[in-house]
Amino acid sequence: MIISKKIEIDIAHRIPNEKSKYGNIHGHRFVIECGLIGKINNSNEMVIDFAEIKDILNSVIKEKFDHSSLFYKKDPLVKLLKQIAKSGEVEEDKMYFLDFIPTSENLC
Repeated sequence: MIISKKIEIDIAHRIPNEKSKYGNIHGHRFVIECGLIGKINNSNEMVIDFAEIKDILNSVIKEKFDHSSLFYKKDPLVKLLKQIAKSGEVEEDKMYFLDFIPTSENLC
């Protein structure tokens, strides 16, 4: 049996060197679905309690990435973005600098 749970998070990003509107910092709402395959437990007639799945998804994904900003570490704006983060104008721990361009496809 497959049990699944969805969560939604909002993330800002930018595609460097893109001449279209995607070269600007902008955001998306991502829907993340987690599916678990297992047998029904005889003691409670469930594969897993949905509250457990929700707690795991919240602690591993939502608390860390919801309302965060993702940037390619070689983006020409990174130096400025790091200065802004250090100034306290934004939450520094909600700004991530990645080894890859954060397209929606790469994030998936």
